[in-house]
Amino acid sequence: AQTTKRTCGTMDLLAEMQQKDSTLQIKIDDFNKRIAQRIQSKATNKTAEDNSLFLIPVVVHVIHNGENIGEGMNISDEQIFSQIESLNKDFRLLNEDSLDENHPFWGYTADCKIEFCLAKQDEYGNPTNGITRVYGEVNDWTRDEIDEYVKPQTIWNPNKYLNIWTILYFSNNI
Repeated sequence: AQTTKRTCGTMDLLAEMQQKDSTLQIKIDDFNKRIAQRIQSKATNKTAEDNSLFLIPVVVHVIHNGENIGEGMNISDEQIFSQIESLNKDFRLLNEDSLDENHPFWGYTADCKIEFCLAKQDEYGNPTNGITRVYGEVNDWTRDEIDEYVKPQTIWNPNKYLNIWTILYFSNNI
C-alpha cells in the first residue's frame, strides 16, 4: 500500500527552477537587495512610536477533486484560518514555541511587524473571503502540470496578493 506524504514543494521547486534558468539566482539576489534597501529605508525613517504593521493580502487557491468542503483535498475554511493565524504568530514572534530570552539565538529574533490577512477584495474590486475553490479534475498533479495549467489559470496578481495553493502533488522523488 502506498501512503501519501504531505510536504511543501517549495525548495524542490526552487532547485528545479534554478536548473532550468541559469539567471534565476541573479534575479533572487536582486530581489533580496531591493527588499533589504526597503527595510533599511523604513528603519531609517522609523520613529520610536512607529508600531504600524505591513499587511499582506493572501488568496488561498484550494484545488480539489469535487469533495465536500472539509473533506479530502477540499480543506475547510477553518483549516485555512488556522494556518493564517499560525503564520501571523510566527512573523509577529507570538508563537508559543518562540525562543526563550536565555537562548543564545534570542538576540536574532524579532517581531517582523508583518501580518497576513485573507484578501477582502479580488483583483476586480469584488468582495471575497480570500479563498478560491477550483475543481481540478485530476487525482494528483505533477509539478509541470501545476506550473503550466493550475497556476496560470488561478493566480491573482502576485504584485498585490500572496498566492497560496493547496493541491495534491505527485512526485516520483517521494
